[in-house]
Amino acid sequence: MMKRLISLAIVFSVIFSLIAVPVSAIKSGQGENITPQKAKAYLDVINDVVNKYGIDINNNYKYDKGFYYADLIDFNGDGVEELYLIYSKNEFSFNDSIWGFNGSEAYLIGENTYEPRNISEIGLKKVGNKIYLCYEETSYFSYIDIERDKEINVEESTLMVQEVNGKELQVVTFISSELYFTYDKELIDESYSEGTGYANLESISAEQHNEISESYSIDDEDLLFRRVNTLFEHQIDGQTPTDFIESLKDKLTSSNMKDIYSEKSSEEKVAISKFLNGFRYFPYNGEYDISNPDQTVLAEFIYELFMRNYDIIEPVKQDSVEHRYDADGLSFQREYKEEDVNRIAMELFGMNIDFQKYLPYDYENGYIFIGQAYDAEPLTSIKINNIYSLENGLLYMSFEKFESWDYENKDVIEDSLYEDLPSSIKQNFHRIGQGHAIIREVLKNGKKSYQLIKYDTNGEYLTEEQLSKYLTKVNPEPNVSFDYSKVKDFKEGKEYINFFKNIISGLNGEKPNDKANGEIVTYIQHSIENSSTVAVNSNKNKIAIDKNVIEQASDAAEKTKLELVKILDDNNITLNKTIDIVLKINSQGLDSNKAMSIIFDTSIIEALGESNGIRVVLGDNQHTVYINNKDLRNIINKIGSISVHIQKDKDTDIYTIVFTDSKGTEISQLPYPISFSLPADNELATIFVNYKGGSDNWGGQYGSTTKSIEFSTRYSGEYSILKNEINISDIEDLTEEQQKAIKFMVSKGYFELEGDKFNGNGPLTRYDFTRALVKMFFALDRELETTFTDVEKSNQYYPYIASGQKDDIVKGFEDNTFRGDLNISKEQLIALCGRTLVDKKGYVYPENPKDYLSFVDSDSIADWATVDIAIAVQNGLIDNGGILMPQMEMSRDEGAEILYKLFMLLYEVPPVAVEIDEAVEATSESVEIKESGTSPVVIGSILGVLAIGGVGFYLFKRKNTVK
Repeated sequence: MMKRLISLAIVFSVIFSLIAVPVSAIKSGQGENITPQKAKAYLDVINDVVNKYGIDINNNYKYDKGFYYADLIDFNGDGVEELYLIYSKNEFSFNDSIWGFNGSEAYLIGENTYEPRNISEIGLKKVGNKIYLCYEETSYFSYIDIERDKEINVEESTLMVQEVNGKELQVVTFISSELYFTYDKELIDESYSEGTGYANLESISAEQHNEISESYSIDDEDLLFRRVNTLFEHQIDGQTPTDFIESLKDKLTSSNMKDIYSEKSSEEKVAISKFLNGFRYFPYNGEYDISNPDQTVLAEFIYELFMRNYDIIEPVKQDSVEHRYDADGLSFQREYKEEDVNRIAMELFGMNIDFQKYLPYDYENGYIFIGQAYDAEPLTSIKINNIYSLENGLLYMSFEKFESWDYENKDVIEDSLYEDLPSSIKQNFHRIGQGHAIIREVLKNGKKSYQLIKYDTNGEYLTEEQLSKYLTKVNPEPNVSFDYSKVKDFKEGKEYINFFKNIISGLNGEKPNDKANGEIVTYIQHSIENSSTVAVNSNKNKIAIDKNVIEQASDAAEKTKLELVKILDDNNITLNKTIDIVLKINSQGLDSNKAMSIIFDTSIIEALGESNGIRVVLGDNQHTVYINNKDLRNIINKIGSISVHIQKDKDTDIYTIVFTDSKGTEISQLPYPISFSLPADNELATIFVNYKGGSDNWGGQYGSTTKSIEFSTRYSGEYSILKNEINISDIEDLTEEQQKAIKFMVSKGYFELEGDKFNGNGPLTRYDFTRALVKMFFALDRELETTFTDVEKSNQYYPYIASGQKDDIVKGFEDNTFRGDLNISKEQLIALCGRTLVDKKGYVYPENPKDYLSFVDSDSIADWATVDIAIAVQNGLIDNGGILMPQMEMSRDEGAEILYKLFMLLYEVPPVAVEIDEAVEATSESVEIKESGTSPVVIGSILGVLAIGGVGFYLFKRKNTVK
């Protein structure tokens, strides 16, 4: 008799008024609204049972086979489904249990243990709005009738009914065919331990007994299991245990996540299975997570991998490693270079392993010694159940693992999917576990390969919410925006100030987000520059900038800035970038079709104040000259007053720019750069320069509002605007944004092609990275020399390395080598770009860097790089969240995209074109404009010097002109 020790009670009051409904009629559609969190909690319960006791894969329902059956059932009629399980712990008994969910995890409501030989039937009965567990049992016993002096044999049929009451499983009623007989009750009690069997039950009439029995008896439609000899016969739906597991797994993800396993080719399925099968060498619990990589586990895995696979890479020595033994006393057979082994670790995991620290016994002086395998290993096969695409080549999948010693069919097993194996081979396998993995698709030697992100064979499942941490989090759109169509006609500072005040008040106390911060800085700088513009009249197509002009512009600019900053202070807004004050000078009467000259007088230095730069507009918004005030001070301190002369060729898009000193003497190269903007048609336009040092594609930033291209230079020379549309044949599979970035960077000469290929999956070397940075900073000087001992003058990168060293753009190693062939890591490139924003543009590091490091593997970021990567994330150079793999080599396409975004932040373009014909007019009083300084002869004299670059320019232009 089951559950004899439970305190039993009989409930009669509601039985007669309730209507019984067949369970098979009410179960369809259950579980449709289960949440991912609840599904995961219930799957964890089932997984725990399966890991402990196994699973009845073949649907035999033997009591020694483990997990039999599960379903979601609303037992207490409250609209919330509980989990119901039937499983066996051993060959002598089996169990059922009911589990609830408290919002975060599953909890046990109740559990029963039974002896299979006694149970006849198990079923679920719906009475009213509740579902009851009903167990029918037949038992046999004997007792001595003293009065009759003989032994009586009794066959007893018992029905026990349980209900879920709150968070407990309680007995509702317990009836037996013997209960309405009163004689020999004590003897019956004595036949069961502790007298607790019938002692708490009242005698009832046969009529009452029949009423209860009829209400709760298990009909065929209510039946879950029926005992047939030693087997249980499943009666409902034909659902197997694995069917139910798969149905719950479907609840872990939304309809947005599609299982793409069936869409994969057989070759790709086999490749993924082989890749996952390779991780059978994981020690301990067979787990790996990029968010918390255990270097000890990885080191031991790599050792085991190399020990059992001879063909991964060529060893330095083989079968000749003398007098070395591993921890088990076995001799080492092979010797490998640490860097070669770490190359495999990088391919598999995206990180290097410190073998000296985590594999000390097998490591010596940069070499790793691998021993001989001392035991055979079983064959394993992976059965992939689902594959979901996350993003950026990430795939999430669940799988089962099977094991066999069928070495006769080893080749077939290794090259086939588990589900495709013949039954004669498959029957030799047994299931050893289940798990999940997240892998990343990569290209290796031009072919698709994979990296491991997460691997777990403990059977845990992930919800869509958990998977979301592997997805990138794009910075939200700005919660502040400015309509420049309403701003472009403003003339006075108070107009800009009032407009800004209204925009900020619209926040209603909300803080601007990161992108909004950038929008605010752009608006403030635009307001300062255009509300304090000063006009200067030209004389013979020349203008002079002196103290009087700068003082007037500076006073107006600083007043506007103070008012705008006060609005920020009043609203407790802190910006993530310092505000630049650019003084704008409009030249009145200049003809850009003729030779133009701008004189920067030495008196300027006295009036610069806190301003950051001077922009001179030469007749229209497409022709400007800009100089950073720090550089202007340094130039004047070294040279004195300087003049800039610009002349456009009548028949071509070639501009001649010449710098001269106060005596009219040409300066072939300034010590610091000056920026220019010239008319251009599109973003892929580029500047090509012929100058004393040679000929180069100089690049430049295109401004769509002014239809001009801006660039910086220190050289007198010829500057041509080219339409540099270039065909790139191998970027079609990239996103539109990535393609745009690559085309931009190639058109400017910051990246180069091999033929018509970009080779985006290739690594970005220190050489290529340095060339890109030097050209992006307009810092190339072909006459410089480098001190790095491993860079020969014949090296094509020599001038870029020398220029980068001189301007402290890049650094070498302690032994004074540059090692340009080394591939740059993601961590290094992103950190340098972040630091550049701080050093070059005045960006401010975030107060809480960790808020911007929500990467799954953020713990792998080196301490020195943390704040620099955080500011890169804050300002959109890379997205937050997802997987960073900081130690991975930066690919060319990823590097081009990040450097493109950096370039956009370094060289900002006007948000709107502003009319320049109305401005406060200032008069230059202290500068005498001399005729000799603007002579066309002076501008033309440079052409002879530049002739050497003409051939290079002609070839470049002919090759790259749009067809």
